[in-house]
Amino acid sequence: MAELERVVAFLGLDGDERRLRWVVAFSEFARLHESEECEGFAGNWPSNPGFFLRSGKAGDRRRHLSATQVSEVVRTHGETMAALGYASRDLPTALARSV
Repeated sequence: MAELERVVAFLGLDGDERRLRWVVAFSEFARLHESEECEGFAGNWPSNPGFFLRSGKAGDRRRHLSATQVSEVVRTHGETMAALGYASRDLPTALARSV
């Protein structure tokens, strides 16, 4: 909640505590997944009919993405991922080398 308050203050938006608590509640994985089940997700295409949001668990990509897919994600998004704090010992060595 503190980080959201910091972002809201930085953006100069209304930091009403009640509204921020609502935002946090509606951002929980279970609620997002339920919304995707009912309304779909903007990133779903007919060629990929599965859910965009799989489990909401860090590292779950290991069960779903091949090394080739991870390398492609790192190649195209590694710099941004590192800037957002995703470069860690948990990520493949390829990510650490690409950023």
